[in-house]
Amino acid sequence: MDSRGFKALPDFLKPENYLKNAEMAMEDDYGMIDGVINNGPKQTVAELEEQAKSGKPVSLMELAQTVRREQAQAARQEKKPSVLAKLCPPVNEPKKTARSKRAERELL
Repeated sequence: MDSRGFKALPDFLKPENYLKNAEMAMEDDYGMIDGVINNGPKQTVAELEEQAKSGKPVSLMELAQTVRREQAQAARQEKKPSVLAKLCPPVNEPKKTARSKRAERELL
């Protein structure tokens, strides 16, 4: 303890494993956080179908994961309309006009 009451706490900030953080940033499935970045080439649904047609065994879990991964990639690649396009009014839309007060009185 120093003159101001400061006391060092050795376990306050524990150093993090930087390799785990790097792997979590690059790994595609968090169930495989094991210190080895293993994002090797994955098979596509078409490749798995060809493998099944040729008589080789195919894991249904692997097929389901591949379908989910390809659907997620397709969803990320879909283009969203720009904010500017959302803010600009459509050009060909007819403008609405307000009724005159006389027309409103006649309706009552």
